[in-house]
Amino acid sequence: YALEISISRKKYLISKKIKVLDLNQVKNHINYFNFIKLEQVLEHLTDLKSSMELLKRIANKNSIIDVSVPNGNKEINKSIQVLLSMLKPNSVIAIIITCGQRCQTHSLQGTRS
Repeated sequence: YALEISISRKKYLISKKIKVLDLNQVKNHINYFNFIKLEQVLEHLTDLKSSMELLKRIANKNSIIDVSVPNGNKEINKSIQVLLSMLKPNSVIAIIITCGQRCQTHSLQGTRS
């Protein structure tokens, strides 16, 4: 599955047999996704808290959330911390955060690393 707003990217994804959902369809997939990848997305969002709440809602307890941003500005770092604080141990397996050249993995099964 993919969520994409660019018409040309949607066409490309569909040509590769990837099911493209709109935002309303994604919201209906509660506790559904095993792996969520946000590649260069967070820096473009205007309502980071709502976006983090949606991630929490659609990720299942065995999920891995992979977040990549070009460089971790203060607002993006804050949104990642909001997501981490919203997730409880055993709610997802891990969040992988890549900011520019730095990479952090936060394990949510048991103790955070």
